[in-house]
Amino acid sequence: MVPIATNPFLTGGAVSGEHFIGRSAEINEIFGIINNKTHLAIHGSPGFGKGSLLRAIQQPETWQARGLDPSSVTMIWVNCGNFAPFTPQAFWRELLERLDDIADAGLKPVVAEGLNKSAGRDDLQKVLTYLLKQHRVLVMLLEDFEAALCPHKGYSEDDVMKLKTDIRALCNEYGTRCLSQIVTSVHRLSDLGQPLLPSGSPWYNQYLFLSMKPFTEEEVNALFDKMPPAWTLNQAQRDWIRELADGHPTLLQNACSLLWRIFHEKRNLENWQFVDELLGQTRHIFEDEWRSSQKKEQTALLLIALIRADGHVPKQNYNLKDLDTVLTQMQSNMFGLKDRGIIEERMEGAKPVFRFRSSLMEWWVIQSIRDAKDEKELAEREEILCGLSKKQVDKVKSAMSLIWRHKDDVTALVKWSGQLAGAFPKGFGGA
Repeated sequence: MVPIATNPFLTGGAVSGEHFIGRSAEINEIFGIINNKTHLAIHGSPGFGKGSLLRAIQQPETWQARGLDPSSVTMIWVNCGNFAPFTPQAFWRELLERLDDIADAGLKPVVAEGLNKSAGRDDLQKVLTYLLKQHRVLVMLLEDFEAALCPHKGYSEDDVMKLKTDIRALCNEYGTRCLSQIVTSVHRLSDLGQPLLPSGSPWYNQYLFLSMKPFTEEEVNALFDKMPPAWTLNQAQRDWIRELADGHPTLLQNACSLLWRIFHEKRNLENWQFVDELLGQTRHIFEDEWRSSQKKEQTALLLIALIRADGHVPKQNYNLKDLDTVLTQMQSNMFGLKDRGIIEERMEGAKPVFRFRSSLMEWWVIQSIRDAKDEKELAEREEILCGLSKKQVDKVKSAMSLIWRHKDDVTALVKWSGQLAGAFPKGFGGA
């Protein structure tokens, strides 16, 4: 049992060991991929636990719990986002250095040959040829893989295409024989840059795609149950946290960690103060999600938030209800948002209605309008609007201007939450 003086909720990075919760379906999928020596591309929003999942795969206990032997494979992990900046030469060399750390006496000289020169695909081919003769499998865990697919100064589109070609060649030659790649990214590989190789075929068609979804009900409750018995959350309190964070793993960890600290420190806190503090420590998640979204996705997120906010600026109403039909027409642009677990679509009668899965992110979108420093900054935020008629754009701009001009009157998120806002007593956490 975790001592009551020890916070059982981990924030600020990937989780591992006893802090790792659930994801059994995803882990089983990965082991199936490794067993078949094929390739998997996992995509999902920032904070959904892609890195934590890869760390779980590296733990011997994860293998042993399924009756598998981790020593039966040669496994290396590389975070492509750690290169500053990313270059193919640094990438191939990093792979070889990771291999050198775990190489046996037979593999050492093969790896050393590549490290003694400018590393490239051919050096990894030599490694794979050696492993094939030894009847071993190389498992490559490549985190933040999109960093390898984004051109920048010194890394041209042609360079990116060559890397894609090299990776495709390795998959073709050694896949199903002695190579299994597991890569993670925010977006699907098919949405990242030029999809076709010079041959005309998609470079990523060797990969099975897997979307990281929000936590299931069972996984969320497993997290809630880590709260010490003295502070066990009742169902109403769990529902309120779920409304704020939905099944977003990092938001839930942060919410539970904050609750633990409040109870432990016996702080008197109102519901709105809790929401404000939680938003303050997690806003980088929403900023990352916003930056990684396409412009049409940003437009959709803004419209959904504004439509839902209608009526929450006291005595200052606007009406965007007719823009519901615009959202319906934008469904193809919202596939990625639904796929990444940011929004959901519900039917109200015969009419589709879109809403944020996390009301905290919905509030962040409204707050980003409210917190514009001046009209110039507000105008910059209006520039994302696309796919709308001039009349529709004017209506949206009017609504944004109204919220900005009456920022002190905009109702706090906890008051939007209806009955759930009373889940915690007034001034909860105090002695």
